[in-house]
Amino acid sequence: MQDQSIQPSNFFQNASTRIFQQIKQAEIIERANQVYTEKTYLERNKSLYTTANIASYLLQGNSALFAFTYGQNLVASALPPLGEVFVLFTSCLLASLLLIGVEIFKRLCFGSFVVTLIQSRTSSFSWVALLVNILLIGVAVFTSTQGAKELTNRQSDNSDVIRARYAVVADRTVKTFQKQMDVTSLE
Repeated sequence: MQDQSIQPSNFFQNASTRIFQQIKQAEIIERANQVYTEKTYLERNKSLYTTANIASYLLQGNSALFAFTYGQNLVASALPPLGEVFVLFTSCLLASLLLIGVEIFKRLCFGSFVVTLIQSRTSSFSWVALLVNILLIGVAVFTSTQGAKELTNRQSDNSDVIRARYAVVADRTVKTFQKQMDVTSLE
């Protein structure tokens, strides 16, 4: 038995073995470069960035739902009673248009204000644009909070309100049936 370390193949390797070892070393070096290279802030914190984006979309969706609820209630109370379906459809349509208009205007105004502020790099900026942005953000916050309050009120137990609303109809129906039963019993 010969010793493994003294074999001639260990000293004089064939070309395919050397190429395989070079490829293997290149893969190790490439992997080390991927692991130890300097990464940007976004690459280091990609999961936090993704989580923050998802959270912002969820919060904006909730805010839009609440603002829509408030807008729909506001428009429905301002419309004349032309039928329940018409008022519901019209109030939903107008509330959607109002919400979309405010959000688009708010984003366009705020974006142009920030770009102008950054590009000018001077102490003078448009106070009117700042006030319009504050006003639009205030409208968005107000509609969202009032919509959340309205949605909470709609989801709470309103059984007394429902009974009071339909008590007149129920009494009228009971009286109608009672009259028919009295007529039938007299016959």
